[in-house]
Amino acid sequence: MKNRSLPTRVLRSLRSRILLLALLVCVLLAAALSGFYLLLRQTQSALIEDSGSRLAVAVNTFAADALNALPTTANGAIAPLNSPPTPEADAILSPITANALRHEPGVEGGFYSSRTQDLSGYAFPTSEGPGPKQDIPPRERPTILSVAQQATQTGKPASFVFRGQEDVILFQAAPLMRKGRTFGCVWAMHRIHNANSARDMQALIGMSGLALAAMACVGIAFWITRNVQADVSTIQGRLEDLERDLSEPSRGEVRATELETILHGIDRLGASLRLKIAEERKLVDQLHHKERLAALGQVAAGVAHELRNPLATIRLRAQMYVRTKDAEQLNRSSMLILGEIDRLSAVLDRLLYFAKPIQLQLQGFEPDMLCGEIVSALQPEAERSGVELSHRECPCGAITGDKLKLRQVLENLIRNSVESFDGMESAPRKIVVTTVSANDHVVLAVEDNGTGLKEDARSRAFDPFFTTKAHGTGLGLSIAREIARAHRGTLELKPIPSGGTLAKLTLPRTPDGKISDGGTE
Repeated sequence: MKNRSLPTRVLRSLRSRILLLALLVCVLLAAALSGFYLLLRQTQSALIEDSGSRLAVAVNTFAADALNALPTTANGAIAPLNSPPTPEADAILSPITANALRHEPGVEGGFYSSRTQDLSGYAFPTSEGPGPKQDIPPRERPTILSVAQQATQTGKPASFVFRGQEDVILFQAAPLMRKGRTFGCVWAMHRIHNANSARDMQALIGMSGLALAAMACVGIAFWITRNVQADVSTIQGRLEDLERDLSEPSRGEVRATELETILHGIDRLGASLRLKIAEERKLVDQLHHKERLAALGQVAAGVAHELRNPLATIRLRAQMYVRTKDAEQLNRSSMLILGEIDRLSAVLDRLLYFAKPIQLQLQGFEPDMLCGEIVSALQPEAERSGVELSHRECPCGAITGDKLKLRQVLENLIRNSVESFDGMESAPRKIVVTTVSANDHVVLAVEDNGTGLKEDARSRAFDPFFTTKAHGTGLGLSIAREIARAHRGTLELKPIPSGGTLAKLTLPRTPDGKISDGGTE
């Protein structure tokens, strides 16, 4: 497989794509909400509120500048406002108004005198035209006077909002006070064109609909994303279950039709694999049985040799029995004949045991405890041979298997290790039995520091009737390996560099793929 960069691997992941879709939906929702907020800022109410705040600041600044710029009379009154409006007074007041409102587009204003109760000093510095606008709008003049009089009488800023079909007009006035006396006020007016509330409402409804549609899309997208992600997790979990154990029951369902097809395909694949594995195990068992039968044919000469020697001895002793009348000699011949017959019977029993399929009586047991029991039982036999037999405890939990047949295997391995010291004088003689636990299997090991096996003998150690012992049948290790195979395990013989042999019996925790409390395989 070619190495891919991290962004490429992320984009190829279905889960990453779903998360990216969710992120894009969140961005869409944020953009819709931002647009909705900006639209609200442009509605009539928002525009009026914003323009009113700006107009109030401008009028207050206008009043402060006027108090600083205008001359006063002896009694503290503002001189230009102390007499009726004249061109000379307007020449003084109008520049102050124009200067104060020059940075306020669309705002016009002037002064109001509480003594003359009239307006003067009018200016509209931002009005478009060939010259400055000098006349106060006649239709708005009464409203201007009303707001100005209110500010003068109360000594506080006054305001008024006129809402027309097309335009909205804002009026604002701020009193001019010195030494606690009010001499008049400054006023300003701002006309907002095309502030049609109906159109604002239509735009607001349209944008609200867009925002609601965006939120609905986000909700649906999250719902779809969550369902798809749940379905993907279910399929992933089903694959993990299939990888771990084919017999584990199916869990979880999916909602998407396409993914449901995939999930059913996984279930069919699991069922097919279980069937194939069962058939394969059956074929393997048949193959092992045929191998044993083939081995019987190959070792026919060995069987003949094993039978010929005892028969020759029996024949010789029978002839001696016929010719002699000595009672002691007859008794000795009889005992020897019986011994050879027992030997023949043992060879035939082992031969029959090797030829027939192995039947397992499965039950749960702890292999560490089994090893301890076997070591305790064989301890006296090992001591008679001068061998130190020990058990290295390592609790590994319970496994399923045929306890009696596995005991037979371990006893055979330990006795082979004891016999490996024959003719060996080096000390100390040691045999160590250990258990090693893993997740899905257990290893039972028998390690000795005996003479070990040569390479050619080790390669043939499991062949039927092959033995390096003077009086062995050569079937012990063959039968032990068949018992290990029947448990779906393995039996190995490995040399130890320092001298000796390591026999490893590896067993799965469940030889038939499931825990069983007993029964015949």
